[in-house]
Amino acid sequence: MSYLNVGQTIKFLREERGISQSRLADGIMYREALSNIERGRVNPSKQHIDLLLNRLGVSARQFAPYPLSKDDFEAYVLRGELNRYLSRHDHENAATLLLKMSNLKEFDEGIMRQTYLHGMAVLCLYRHEDTQGARAYLDEAIKITLPKFDEKLVNTYLLGDDDMEVIGLMANVHEKEGNRSKAMILLEKLVEGIRKCAIDPHEKARSLAFVAFQLILYLGREGRRIEALDLCNEAINEGEAHRAYEHLPMLKYLKAYNLFQLGMHDEIESLVYQAYYGSLALGNKFYANEIKERAEKNFGIVLK
Repeated sequence: MSYLNVGQTIKFLREERGISQSRLADGIMYREALSNIERGRVNPSKQHIDLLLNRLGVSARQFAPYPLSKDDFEAYVLRGELNRYLSRHDHENAATLLLKMSNLKEFDEGIMRQTYLHGMAVLCLYRHEDTQGARAYLDEAIKITLPKFDEKLVNTYLLGDDDMEVIGLMANVHEKEGNRSKAMILLEKLVEGIRKCAIDPHEKARSLAFVAFQLILYLGREGRRIEALDLCNEAINEGEAHRAYEHLPMLKYLKAYNLFQLGMHDEIESLVYQAYYGSLALGNKFYANEIKERAEKNFGIVLK
């Protein structure tokens, strides 16, 4: 894919979604720089392309490979490894990888720096139970792409996946500090922003499922089971309609659990089997084992 085609693609997607150059570029680059990329006058970096496409709700994986230097390629491989470790709650290997990243110049700025900071925040929060340290890393991370970030304005921002992960972890910090109401308000604003954003339906459904999963947990803990079920159904329906399957297994388990708490048992066994075998089909053995253990403990359902 040529640089010119990249610029033309970004311009087409931006105009199709009714997004101004200033809004898309905010926190990533100057508007003039984006204009030059769209006109094919500037060779954008891989990181800038990923950030811009991410904000437009399009995965960079949908496009042909972009020219990378050897160092940049290796940095993207490490980034993928870190995300896999974090998704499996493998904090020991994540810590080893983050130490390696700290000595590489590729992780000194931009989206790579944000990835590193997010990883460090996860370790602070879940390995060391250090909410202040996690908050410091997250504040630095979000300001890489949103320099004037304000939690109260979350529903107004144009956010990419990495931004949402950082903000989702901010909600976890609030929860760990005993302020669940603040965590829920932040996630509700995030859901509101996702619902009204004009992005690719697949990426929109994927983002909704990611944020909804966390919010549903908190709604359940507050005893707001009907609201939790409504959000489960919305996220599951959107995910199935637009083939965004990544988070559906755990959403289906949460739906089963909330139905159980409401004394509505008819769908539970079917949902649990869908959740378990869905996780296995996606290659996520960590969540499959979690579902297997919880199903037996909570419902008496033995999965084989």
